[in-house]
Amino acid sequence: MDAEIEIRMIQPDQSDRALEYVRAVYRRKFGTEPKTLWPDCLVAQDGQGIVGVMAMQFSDGQAFELESQFLFDFEVLAHPRQKFVSFGRWVASKPGVGNALMFAGVQRALNCGRSHSLSCSKIETLRALHRRYGLRYDVLRFAINTRRIPAEDRNYFLSKPEPRLCAASLQQWYDKLALAMRPSIKIHL
Repeated sequence: MDAEIEIRMIQPDQSDRALEYVRAVYRRKFGTEPKTLWPDCLVAQDGQGIVGVMAMQFSDGQAFELESQFLFDFEVLAHPRQKFVSFGRWVASKPGVGNALMFAGVQRALNCGRSHSLSCSKIETLRALHRRYGLRYDVLRFAINTRRIPAEDRNYFLSKPEPRLCAASLQQWYDKLALAMRPSIKIHL
């Protein structure tokens, strides 16, 4: 039987540990280190400590971080910026935790009145999500804004294959991810 894992919104005393956890995974996988976590962040913990993190960025008029990393404008999308949430810094080290973090993030975003997600992912991650859960997403054909990518993020953004900017329906993701939830993972929003 799986050990119980709990997912909650980040607490102030967890911020440094959560950021270090994300940095360690990003260093190992992508050769980069995010400078910060976004304020809205989910943390998954088991009895030993942090086993997953996913950050969310809600826009109430201000630009998303991704808007500086890609050459695009919300005017070409079917929905206004205020209907989107951006997911990022999504890492997990135990089976089922990544799915549960995304499910919790989608729940939170829907509860906050958002209908679509915006994220940046390597194509192999997108293919794996589609294969495993049947998740659909729109790959947005916008170039990476190489002049605006900070030095610490260049390995991730400029290594081949380059990441893609994607949009997806949150309700569709909610419906698909709900079917894959493990009972040993508890979400407290």
